[in-house]
Amino acid sequence: MLQAEDDTLPSAEAALILHRKGFDCGLEAKNLGFNCTTSQGKVALGSLFHGLDVGFVQPTSLTLLYPLASPSNSTDIYLEPMEVATFRLRLG
Repeated sequence: MLQAEDDTLPSAEAALILHRKGFDCGLEAKNLGFNCTTSQGKVALGSLFHGLDVGFVQPTSLTLLYPLASPSNSTDIYLEPMEVATFRLRLG
């Protein structure tokens, strides 16, 4: 959770930092410990936060200081392999 402007109330905003790992499925063997079936980089925020509504999602810099795009109401995020992405969320 991010710090609220009013210290007496909890913040409705949270930071979400995601890292999509990259696997070489050409090396897949029976007991390597990973499964090469993926979501192709799609993350559905509704499935991550059960019982909470996502008010908006805003991509930001890793430090959350600089917005990279306007806030969106979309709850689906796409990540490329080995990508690290940071988002500011409003949960309700």
